[in-house]
Amino acid sequence: MEQTQVSVVMVPLPSQSHLNQLLRLAALISSHNLSVHFLGSATHNRQVKLRYGQKPNPISKIQFHDLPTPPIDSPDPRTNSDRFPAHMTPAVLAYIELRRPIGSLIQEMSTNTKKIVVIYDRLIAEAVCEAVSIPNVESYAFNCLSGFDLFHILWEAMEKPFSVEGEPVENMCSIRDVFPEEIIEFVVLKPEHFKYRAGDIHNTIRLIDGKYIDLLAREEIGGKTQQWAISPTLKPKLIINHDTNAWTG
Repeated sequence: MEQTQVSVVMVPLPSQSHLNQLLRLAALISSHNLSVHFLGSATHNRQVKLRYGQKPNPISKIQFHDLPTPPIDSPDPRTNSDRFPAHMTPAVLAYIELRRPIGSLIQEMSTNTKKIVVIYDRLIAEAVCEAVSIPNVESYAFNCLSGFDLFHILWEAMEKPFSVEGEPVENMCSIRDVFPEEIIEFVVLKPEHFKYRAGDIHNTIRLIDGKYIDLLAREEIGGKTQQWAISPTLKPKLIINHDTNAWTG
C-alpha cells in the first residue's frame, strides 16, 4: 500500500460553536491538497454535510469518520442563568470516554502515513491522550475562545503566577462565578494531557489578541510551547456576502 506523506486529523468538541471553527480550518487545510480527516458523531457529521451542500463544496475533500456516541445525561437547561450552560457539561465529560476509539483509529492510520498531525479542541485534550502518544503523530491544541478569555481562565486557575498590573483581567469576576468546576478542570488542571502537543493554535488575530497571545506564551502558562494566531477561519468573502450583512450595503 502506498504511504501517505501527511494526514491531518481534526478532533472537535461536539458543540456547534466549537465544531464549526475546526471544520472551517479543515476546509482551509484540505484546499491545499492535504489529506484531512474529521472525527465526529454520526449526527454532527450528517448535519455538517447538509449545511455545506453548496457548490463548489468546501468540505468535499474531507474524510468524515463517525465516532460511537456514548450515553449522555440530558439535564434541563437553566434558562434564567448567566453562567456557562451547565447542561452541556455531561456531553463534554462523555466525550473523554472516546479516547480508545479515537486512539485506535489514528493508530490504524499511522501504519500507512508518514506523519499525522492531530488538531484537537483543547477542551477535550483527554480524549486524544492515547492518540497523541503515537510516535509519528504531532499534535496541536486548538483554542476556540478569544486569546483574552483563555488567558484570563488559565491565569486565574493557575493562581495568578505573575503580575498583569493594569490589565482588565485584574478586575474581572472570578472564573468560578461563570464556569462549573468540571470545565475549569478540563481547561487547566490536567497538564499531563497537554505534554505531547507541539503548539497551540488560536482562532484570532494579533491585532486584537496579540498581547494575550504573548502572555499565553510565557512559560508559567504555556510551558515552552509555541503559540500561533491564525486569524478567523471564516473567509471574509463569505462574511461580506452573507444575507445578515445586507444592512451594511
